[in-house]
Amino acid sequence: MVRSLFLLALVGCTSAFLFVDPKCHDGPSYWCSSPEIAEACLATTFCQENIWIKQEEPKNVGNFVTCKACMWIFGKVESYILNDDNEEKMLNWASKICDYIPADYSETCKSLVKNYGKQAIETLASKVGPG
Repeated sequence: MVRSLFLLALVGCTSAFLFVDPKCHDGPSYWCSSPEIAEACLATTFCQENIWIKQEEPKNVGNFVTCKACMWIFGKVESYILNDDNEEKMLNWASKICDYIPADYSETCKSLVKNYGKQAIETLASKVGPG
């Protein structure tokens, strides 16, 4: 009897450490969240056969009209943001936000907005776009 209990306890304890990542015990919702996690949890085959096969591939929505509309909208937004009057409004707004952070950092925040605000807007404008 004691032997059986010891064996049962030993099996229970070792099975809890079968996976390196303790989140592997969370089940398929975790295992199949990415191929890397599936591999770490030793569940790649399960995910391929039961989860990933059921997920549809996203359809190509490369619609010419949608793309043209997107380009037009981004052009309007970009011209609005990069307008000097609106740039100043955005910088003033950002500077006012600095009043709501702790007083120790408020002046530093305002200085950053004053010195680097225009550069930040230009960088964002060059990085963000429809394409």
